[in-house]
Amino acid sequence: TYTIGYVLLEFLKLFQIIAPFISEAIFLNLKDEFELEEESISHYRWPHFDSGKIDNALEQHVTRAQSIIQSTLHAREKARLGLRWPVKEVIVVTQNEIVKKAVETLQSMLLSQTNAKEMRVTATMEGLHTTIKPNYSALGPAYGALSKEVIAILATLDPGTILESLDRTGYHEFDIDGKPIRITSEMITVEHHAPEGYESASFKQGHMFLNTERTPELDAEGYARELMRHIQNLRKKAGFKKTDTIELAVQDVDGIIATYKDEIQAKVGAQLMHVGVPSEEYEHHSEHTVKGKLFKVWFQKV
Repeated sequence: TYTIGYVLLEFLKLFQIIAPFISEAIFLNLKDEFELEEESISHYRWPHFDSGKIDNALEQHVTRAQSIIQSTLHAREKARLGLRWPVKEVIVVTQNEIVKKAVETLQSMLLSQTNAKEMRVTATMEGLHTTIKPNYSALGPAYGALSKEVIAILATLDPGTILESLDRTGYHEFDIDGKPIRITSEMITVEHHAPEGYESASFKQGHMFLNTERTPELDAEGYARELMRHIQNLRKKAGFKKTDTIELAVQDVDGIIATYKDEIQAKVGAQLMHVGVPSEEYEHHSEHTVKGKLFKVWFQKV
């Protein structure tokens, strides 16, 4: 309670500049609950941060983790796999040490946010084909008459070498007749062709590959998650409160979600859950189709 109160009070000190009336109303509730001395949130000084509590390394790791999560979600979109459907594996391809440490340090968060069973980091990936194409609109203004020669040389270079240089220094350099040519990321377009069974996406410090292989176990968990969401929506439509418990019956034709009975029961607030057609009438009934599979749901308040 103390931690929640402290965080909320410090937040209100900042938020009252933007929303003074809402902040004041929330503060007055806190004032009574925590016996605060000030009469108004506006009477407090602006909060000061404690530099000793700033973890720069952790901030870097979180920033890299956010990039990986966004890329994974993008790959899911391309693979048409919603976030409720777990995936077998996410492979992060990078040579950046901060990214490697971020995946190691924040492994549990990354797995949770991407709904993946495993995430690993590697410097290279077998079966990956990378191509680099020149960006004419950037090379032309930079090198003018030399652009054709620059493009010809780029076509002969190993894409991996160029990308390694870009990651390490921010550019790749070579010379033409003694004139230094510096290639930056804006001057090229990088295309990664993932191995079969993977969907790819890029982020600033590397690339990630989503394993799109489906197994009965992965699909069963996906169906269970979709069913839980559907039952939660039915509860809301029925006007139930979060604290209300229900009795639930689910007809699972293919026996897909039987393994997740306990998890479903706990998630949707069911005191009892039956798998199959109920022998008695329930107050509420619904049918829900997920990826061509029909689930019938009956429930009522206990």
